[in-house]
Order: sequence, then structure tokens, then C-alpha cells
Amino acid sequence: MAKYFTNIPLQPENLRSLRDAIIKNVLEDENIREVLTIDRVRSGEPLAVIGEMDAVGNASTGCCPQYKQIGIGNSVKRWDLGEWQIPLEICYKDLEGTIAEYALKAGTEIGNLEGTDFLAIYLDLLSKQMRRMIWRLAWFGDKTADTVANGGQLVNGTDKTLFTVNDGLFKRINAGVTGGTIENVTTTGMTSVMQVVEALLDGAPATINQNGEGLLIMPRSRARQLARDVRTAYNEIMPWEQVFEGVEVTRFDGVKVASVAAFDYLNSTYQPTVSLPIIYTVAKNLHLGTDADEPVSELDIWFDKDCRKQKVYASGRIDTLIGEDGNIAVASVPAGV
Repeated sequence: MAKYFTNIPLQPENLRSLRDAIIKNVLEDENIREVLTIDRVRSGEPLAVIGEMDAVGNASTGCCPQYKQIGIGNSVKRWDLGEWQIPLEICYKDLEGTIAEYALKAGTEIGNLEGTDFLAIYLDLLSKQMRRMIWRLAWFGDKTADTVANGGQLVNGTDKTLFTVNDGLFKRINAGVTGGTIENVTTTGMTSVMQVVEALLDGAPATINQNGEGLLIMPRSRARQLARDVRTAYNEIMPWEQVFEGVEVTRFDGVKVASVAAFDYLNSTYQPTVSLPIIYTVAKNLHLGTDADEPVSELDIWFDKDCRKQKVYASGRIDTLIGEDGNIAVASVPAGV
């Protein structure tokens, strides 16, 4: 049985209502569309990519040239949507003895929390957690995830089903690096994040930024290191622009840089021994698939008159894919940098 606001007991010297409480912003709201593309799809449907045509323009052979056929790069991958769900219930007895008791109705309707301050705050915090869930599944999802004690990378005590819905983009990137289809730029011996980023830009496929759409994606902590390196080396301050709460962008050597705070939180909370790579690609090459209009579904909220509990439910399906492995490159920051 859950208890809410147990650290703020129902006492006259404490708050007079929930509305007087300060809600901590546990994670800044980040728009995930800044760093990937969201597609409405169905499981089994293909993600087809048409790539570059082979080179043309050979030296002339004079009369009767030899005609030949040339290829066009192409690939197809298929969506495999995993299903997530959020089934929640609240019993009014869990609110008694805390400041949340101020929000309760009287008489027979005491268990019905609809229209109360408590449910408004509860749903606001839940919406933030649902957005965090999308970041977690989109980037850190892993169908085979497990705790360190069981041979995995998750902190012991973590509920692994928070991650096993689908394979996220970090897992797909690691698989591409292992398989040799994604460029992993060597950074051995480098002593700053700026050196790593410069090596990544130099060693990555030139096609990534051919249309000026190249995007460097990194945790906020790495972005701050990069900014410090630039200030030290060139006595310049990188002009960050906050496009959404929690997502800041700037440019380095003409390439857009996205600084993502969610990476730091999720990494330090669940996988603190894992070093996240810096990614160089285009946003339209990273895909998040869902069978609904939005990754986060609308909540179903109702009062169960049989068991006298407030209930909340949401569910959805999600998967990730990388369009072209040849259009992405990564680099790891050496330990100690």
C-alpha cells in the first residue's frame, strides 16, 4: 500500500492545503523531436531508405561506349513495436494523516478524487514521468536489460521491465558499432571533449552534413565540458539557445549541437557505469515509431465505485530504428576526461 506525502503530516503548523506546496521540477520538459523523427507505424511495417546512386562519369572510350548499369543504395528495416502500460490506483486511506487529507471530499464521495487538488498534482507529476518514460524507452530501451547482479548494466534493485519494452537507439548504435556498420571514431589519448568532437567531425562520413543538417547529440554534462574547452582554447563563449525546457542548442564548427539533460539523469540513475557516446547524424535518421498520433497516450481516469478507488490507466506501443547506419558516427570520451 502506497503512502503519499508521508513527510508532510497533517498538523496545524504545516501547510493548509496542497496548493501551498512547491512542486519540484524533477526533470525539465524536453521535446524529443529536437533529436529524432516520430513516425506513426504498425508492427511489421517497413522503414525503407533510398540512399546514394553509385558514381558516374568515366573517362571517354570514344565511339561505341560501353553502357553499364549502376546501383542505388537502399535498405529496409521493419518495426517491432513493444507495448508499455501504466495501471495505477489510489485509495483515499493512503492520504489520511498527511496534508493530502485536506483535498479529500466528505461522506460517500471521500474515495472519489476527481476534481481535487491532490489528483491535479498527481496527474501533473504523472505527465512528467510519462514524458521521461518516452526518453527512457527511445534511447535506453533494451529487451534483454538486467541488473548488474544478473550480468546486466542496470543498478541493482532497478525494475528491469522499465527498459524491456523495446530496443532503444543507444542499443542499436552499439550493435551497429559492433557489427561494423556504424563508424566509431578513435579517440584514444585525447584529453578534452573538444578534441573528441573535432575527431568525430573529421572521421565521420561526409554525407552526414552534406545538406547542412548535421547534428551532434550529447549529454548536458559533455556539452558543458565542450563549452569550457572552447572558452579555454579560444577565449570564446558558446552561445547556447534554449529551444525547449531542458534542450539547448548551439553550433560548433558550423554544426548544430544538441545538449540533452535527460541523458545525464537517466544514465546516472540507472546505468552510472556506462559512458554514453557523442553522436553525429541527422535527426531524420533516428526514428521513434508508435501506432498512435503521439508517443504518450491520453490517460483514462475513472472512479471505481465497486472497490472505491481512483484509477488511472494508459498504454501504447513503441519502437526505434536507425534509417541508415552509414549516416551516423559516434565517438567515446576517454575515461578521466
